Amino acid sequence: MPPVATEPIVRGDPATTASYYQQTWLDYRMLWLNPANRAIHFGYEDETTHSHSDTLLNMNRVLAANLRPEPGNLILDCGCGVGGTAMWLAEHYDVNVVGVTVTPDQVARGNRYAAERGFGDRVRIALQDYQHMAFPDGTFDRVYGLESVNYATSKREYLAEAFRVLKPGGRFTVQDGFRADRALTPEEDRLQESWLAGWVVPHLSSLPEFAGYAEEVGFTHVTQRDCTPQVIHSCRRLYRVTMACYPIAAAMHRFGLRSDLQHGNVRAARDQYRAIRRGLWGYGIVTGDKP
Repeated sequence: MPPVATEPIVRGDPATTASYYQQTWLDYRMLWLNPANRAIHFGYEDETTHSHSDTLLNMNRVLAANLRPEPGNLILDCGCGVGGTAMWLAEHYDVNVVGVTVTPDQVARGNRYAAERGFGDRVRIALQDYQHMAFPDGTFDRVYGLESVNYATSKREYLAEAFRVLKPGGRFTVQDGFRADRALTPEEDRLQESWLAGWVVPHLSSLPEFAGYAEEVGFTHVTQRDCTPQVIHSCRRLYRVTMACYPIAAAMHRFGLRSDLQHGNVRAARDQYRAIRRGLWGYGIVTGDKP
């Protein structure tokens, strides 16, 4: 196998985000998601869950409870991956979903998966940047981002764009990681940066900061909720799976058989759990309505 070529890594650049997801697809496919959920997100654990796959699907249920979709709604999924959550919503809530992603490979896979599952007329994946979308004002009934919004270089700009494409009376939900609402020590900052850089995330907002941006751009009834206890078990699972594979992955990177982006993925999967255990970041949900 020839050495993997390296390339500039610019966090927040859509080209870097796209390259990251294209190069790490096999990691996600082998170690995380399955054909039933197509989930590139953490799981939400509660009394209803009994397996990893259960927690991934339960995260979709939590999203729906916050988003409150209604039959016939047109919904926008910002940073949709390969459409796992979009297809789940279409199946369970009789809605139509448009997903946007900056990754061409995800567009092709997502549209193929939707067609294979009979959702080709109700789920569509498009190649767009959710900070600068081509949709007219007031297109969608609901807008959500599930562990994707942290790729935005400006969280406020993302929220302003979500507000623009929502219809009056529409609702948005974001479920994602948020940094601790405190200053970090230099050592804590290095650990935090290690996993953010590995997943090519430019930066995190705190939960109160993100909710404040939502109010600034015009959303009302904004709520914020920390649900780290329900998600940390999924973070731990990712850490354990990663540590089992880490020596092999590190050796392959050292010999040029895995790229910097691919190695960053496993380093981040290791360090995200170390960081969340120390309270450097947590998992939260922010919702709001467009008046």
